Amino acid sequence: MAEQLDKLRLDAEQGRQYATSMGSLEPVFQRLEKSFHDQIAASGFDEQDLREECYRMLKTMGLMKELFTQIISQGQMSANEIEHTAQIATGKIKEFH
Repeated sequence: MAEQLDKLRLDAEQGRQYATSMGSLEPVFQRLEKSFHDQIAASGFDEQDLREECYRMLKTMGLMKELFTQIISQGQMSANEIEHTAQIATGKIKEFH
């Protein structure tokens, strides 16, 4: 029983770490977005391919950011549920119906 609770606590902690990792990724996304916007702004009228590629990269980054946010959010909710279940199992909190 103690080993199961330790594993639940470890899983909960990993979920919290994933949640904070988005904070670490946010500045990276911001720098990349700025870089792509700057490249578009600095491009000449004859550099259509460059502007299109930057636009595609911006769209792809937006999708990736949305996906990461969703995964991390789900991980955070799962970690909270695991911790809540562990507290009920150890009797630290009572479950009411």
